[in-house]
Amino acid sequence: MFKEILKQKNKKCTLWVILTLTFLALIFVELHYNQNSTVTPKWIIISVLCFSLYFVKSKRFVKTNTGLIIWFVFSLQYGLQCFRSYNFWDSLVYSIPLMIVPVFTYLLASKIGDLKQFYSKLSFLLVLIITPFVFVALNELITLYVNDEYTHANTYSFKYAFGHRNTFSQFIVLLIPIILLAYRSSKWQKIMIFTCVSLIYIVAILLMNKTVLLILFGVYPAMFVLFFLSKLSKKLKIISVSLVLFLSVLGMAIMASGKLNNTSYFGEVFTTDYGSGNERIRIWKNSYDIFKSEPLLGKGSGDWKIEILNTPLRFTQAEESMVFYKRAHNDFIQIAVENGLFGLGIILLFFIVVIVGLAKSKVDKSVKYILLSGVLGFLVVMNTSFPLEKIELLLLLFLFLLPLFVNSKSNESKFKFSSVLISLNLVLFLGALFWCVKEVNYFKSIQENNISKLKELNLDVYSITPDVMPTYAVIATDYTLKNDYENAIKYYLKALNHNPNHVHVLNGLGSSYYALGNLEKAQEYYQIALAVNPKFSETLLNHTALLFNNGDIDGALDEMLKVVMGWEPDNYYEFMVIIAKAKCNWLIELHDEPNFENFLIKIKENDQFLK
Repeated sequence: MFKEILKQKNKKCTLWVILTLTFLALIFVELHYNQNSTVTPKWIIISVLCFSLYFVKSKRFVKTNTGLIIWFVFSLQYGLQCFRSYNFWDSLVYSIPLMIVPVFTYLLASKIGDLKQFYSKLSFLLVLIITPFVFVALNELITLYVNDEYTHANTYSFKYAFGHRNTFSQFIVLLIPIILLAYRSSKWQKIMIFTCVSLIYIVAILLMNKTVLLILFGVYPAMFVLFFLSKLSKKLKIISVSLVLFLSVLGMAIMASGKLNNTSYFGEVFTTDYGSGNERIRIWKNSYDIFKSEPLLGKGSGDWKIEILNTPLRFTQAEESMVFYKRAHNDFIQIAVENGLFGLGIILLFFIVVIVGLAKSKVDKSVKYILLSGVLGFLVVMNTSFPLEKIELLLLLFLFLLPLFVNSKSNESKFKFSSVLISLNLVLFLGALFWCVKEVNYFKSIQENNISKLKELNLDVYSITPDVMPTYAVIATDYTLKNDYENAIKYYLKALNHNPNHVHVLNGLGSSYYALGNLEKAQEYYQIALAVNPKFSETLLNHTALLFNNGDIDGALDEMLKVVMGWEPDNYYEFMVIIAKAKCNWLIELHDEPNFENFLIKIKENDQFLK
């Protein structure tokens, strides 16, 4: 008897040691002094924890769940669609979180007996870890405010190792439902929970992310109201609903009136001429145009960032071809473009199944509403960001769905599915470990512009940089600086295999052919570049030079006039003077009128006038 009790205690102890290490490791990775260009350390940590969970003894097995099966189907089709991508390995890497997180969830579910007790301990553990972390962030934000440096733009520095301020704020806000699951704890634990949630609310508000504000003041209160209404009589429900509708209409009316813009905070949050909020509507429209070209299967996993370059990006940061979008900032739209209606249908089916399943689950009603609020919050994030790519956000989603997987019965599984999953995890772990080591060298070579080290890597694997530039183009640019145009062309052509729509690559290819005297090829690639982006100043100027040197003065002048004012290259006005003088000489020769000729001569001699 004593041995059995000790065994159970050891099992619980082992589980909580693993969970403690999990979240400590994740927070450790998120600290700003651990930032790097790769996210694979997070994948490796989760994989290691999968191994740890596998070896914790348990006779439980996970419920057969349709949602989990659908998710694995989605992950499989996403992986297969990588074969259609311009950058197979780069796309495959982004499928790793889609596979590791459900493996971890399955193994975790097989070790949980009492779900309420698990959530209670997990939420309290999170409170202990997150509270000081959020407090530090709040202190830094207050420092900005005191120093009169608190602006929307400056909040972007609060990204830590999440890669972006938005992901950081989304993570802490999606933690709230899990933290609230310990609400039935002792008095002093409730105080800690209240403090932690309050700090998260304050920090998230100060970070000015619209998505997070929608969750904090839309999704969570709405779910609280629904839970509250479920306990009221019919008459009180009608009164409460009417009051909520009135307040909602009043709030929307105030927002529509622009009154909120009178304050500095709301003015910056609701501005339409700053950041990516205004741009997203435009790139979503462009994404729809891409989707229509291949609606069934899409373009291939990871190819949104390639295809979006071939669409007009008016009034966005990308219009000058100085910024390149990597994601649609809407996972549903991105899946539709990359995986077509097939992939989109699978992911939508998954959410329908798990939401219905969670609503019908036998967990406590209050727990059910809290978990549903977390899932709905995740869906809101999916509509404005890219949480499927972020393993920490994806992990929270599956923690919300644990009631669908945990089996309260203690039976031996007839089929050792855990063994299959741990084998898959081993493959993912070794792959992530190998990729991480190589990726560190790759990013270091890129950052240091170490071309010799870059050449040692397999650039068909590490084929594209974070700013969507094909890695071969980095080497090609180095050759152009050395005036070795033949090798530059060789590498630029390889680069086109991985991104045929990158205007800098097309422009570099045209310039390299031009330097070798192959004007026909130069003209061809300049025209392709201008078809991708008709306003790219560098190509417009290069094409102008080609036309001018080929004797086409009018064509050169037309190209020069297409350069947008404010985007002129450094030598724009000098070149304009040369073309204008050539045009004056042509007019002088054409017209045999002394007065007109004298007028043109005076103009030609006045460089300031010609500018």
